[in-house]
Amino acid sequence: MNRKQQVIAIYFFILSLLISSCTNAPALSPTVAPTPIPSLTATPVPAPTFTPTATPLPVLPLLADTPLPEISNTISVSNTENIVEIARWKIRGWEEVRSIAFSPDDKTLAAGSADGTVQLWDVASGHHFADLSEQIVFPVYSVAFSPDGTMLASGDQGNVDYFETIKLWDVASGKEVRTLSLLTFEEDGRTDSVYSVAFSPDGKTLASGSYAGTVKLWDVASGEELSTLLSVSTDTGGAYSGWYTVYSVAFSPDGKILASAGGVDGKVKFWDVTSGTLLRTLNGSTDAIAVAFSPDGKILASGEEAGIKLWDVASGKELYTLSDHNMGLSFTFSPDGQMLAATGSISIGTEIGRSPGDGAVVLWDVTSGEKLSILPHGDDTFFVLSVTFSPDGKFIASSADDGQVHLWGIYP
Repeated sequence: MNRKQQVIAIYFFILSLLISSCTNAPALSPTVAPTPIPSLTATPVPAPTFTPTATPLPVLPLLADTPLPEISNTISVSNTENIVEIARWKIRGWEEVRSIAFSPDDKTLAAGSADGTVQLWDVASGHHFADLSEQIVFPVYSVAFSPDGTMLASGDQGNVDYFETIKLWDVASGKEVRTLSLLTFEEDGRTDSVYSVAFSPDGKTLASGSYAGTVKLWDVASGEELSTLLSVSTDTGGAYSGWYTVYSVAFSPDGKILASAGGVDGKVKFWDVTSGTLLRTLNGSTDAIAVAFSPDGKILASGEEAGIKLWDVASGKELYTLSDHNMGLSFTFSPDGQMLAATGSISIGTEIGRSPGDGAVVLWDVTSGEKLSILPHGDDTFFVLSVTFSPDGKFIASSADDGQVHLWGIYP
């Protein structure tokens, strides 16, 4: 075999080996097509639906001539933390509002101011509907409704040319019914300014406490003076001074006792309404400026330099003094007798970010003497001068020297 033949033979041998290796190789796995991802159809989320409430929440506090929301809850010891300011009414001018009072049917609020105005407000609508001050030219210190709500009494300051410091008004017409004249002091050109007026429970008698230290009883029907229970002149030789002022008078619920605060000794006194005799002097009282009976007549509260003291009426013994509260200018028991709402200079420190002495309404538990709640009265520079519960217990009204009346309650 020549060389050429050898090369051809080697070529075919190598070719046969290649063919054999390809024939014996394992079969390749077939290509697996990827499983397609099923397309997902998004399920739309329905938009939330809101059902409006029957009575939408108002922006509180409401201003004058704005109807109040329906208030169904009565203020009680258990819900004082839910009290909010519902309305704020501006009295004409920027004079201090010294006295406020609810009518017995809760529908009307009366306000007496330092600018001599006596105004009536419709509570439900917030509308000022009457001004009883056409003939009053000096500060009004006290206002009080008669038990049947048909009459309003106001006590104010006068001068030598103005002798009528107690006025009785017809609430429905806004007209003056009669005036009650007090003593005139020529030495300083002033009459015996009236700091407090109160109707007896039967509405037949009106009591007054005055600058000159007198406590008087008046017949409402005739306007005649019935008796003078206290007269400073008998103890001072006819002289008088503002230090002798009787700042407050209040009838017991049964109408048998009249309590007075102030006078020469500055103490609280109990008077027999029928006989006009002095029943008791609460010797533990000092510089008293306000008094109020509890609804059941068993407890008397007195505002004094040392604080607000609570007394047992039957025995005349002091029950306790409300701490952190000085010079209670005004206070009122709740209709159920379980709470006392009070005003004046209070020491509340940083509890609500205010300084001691700021104006506020403070609610106290009568049974325990514990502080329940503090209702701040706007600007720190103003002081609350008067506070009262509505007869149905749904509202607390307060007034200050900022010329405004604030209405508090449980909403909704």
